Amino acid sequence: MKDKILYWLAIGTILLTMGTIFYVFYLLFYPFKTFEVLNSPFPLVKKELKRGEAILYRTSFCRYTDISATIIQQIINETIISLPIIQAESPKGCFEKIISNIKVPSEISSGKAYLNITFVFKVNPLRDIIYTARTEEFTVID
Repeated sequence: MKDKILYWLAIGTILLTMGTIFYVFYLLFYPFKTFEVLNSPFPLVKKELKRGEAILYRTSFCRYTDISATIIQQIINETIISLPIIQAESPKGCFEKIISNIKVPSEISSGKAYLNITFVFKVNPLRDIIYTARTEEFTVID
């Protein structure tokens, strides 16, 4: 009798362990479709900008989940200028927007630059899905 109990306890433990392993693999490797950029590089409304002017660009994207996104933005020319991180909430669906929340910083040097945008979606406790897009190049003038 005792051997039968230990046998079924061992089988239960093995099944539970296998189930846990399969669940972790699902969380780590399942191809979640969260977001799709439809027009990269993002076209600019104006390609010559002065310091302090807003960078206007058109985005076209589809969201397949309502998970909030962390948006990391950087202006890249001879140096990399990191901008404040944004938490974005938006519903599921496809959208076309003109974004104007970024101004050309005063510390940027003149010349060619572009805006690099990274979207980070935390789909579960073990995994982040990352998408990167950028704008067309623009020229910073004095």
